[in-house]
Amino acid sequence: MHLLGYLHHFRKNEEFSNKTNTMRLINRAKLIMREHIFSPINPEEIAEELNISYSWFRRTFKEYTGFSPAQFIIQLKIQKAKALLSQTNDSIKQIALQFNFEYIGYFSVFF
Repeated sequence: MHLLGYLHHFRKNEEFSNKTNTMRLINRAKLIMREHIFSPINPEEIAEELNISYSWFRRTFKEYTGFSPAQFIIQLKIQKAKALLSQTNDSIKQIALQFNFEYIGYFSVFF
């Protein structure tokens, strides 16, 4: 799976290689998502922070990553939650609250 992900990423980078500004914006958006993993942030706010339209951002982000911005945020949270579950003694409820999930059941649905 890791190799397939790398190949997908490599192919997408080739497609966008002549669009360095687009790549820079997408990478900046991914950084913003990682920086705000424990705070509630939505794709519209990210597009606003980057001074681009949400529709262009959503379409371009999905073309580049294969995920919509909202799906990408969820995937980041799942990866981080898995790490926390395996590396800490925090309960599922504590971890769910760190990611601003009000209901543990809703948090569990993502797994």
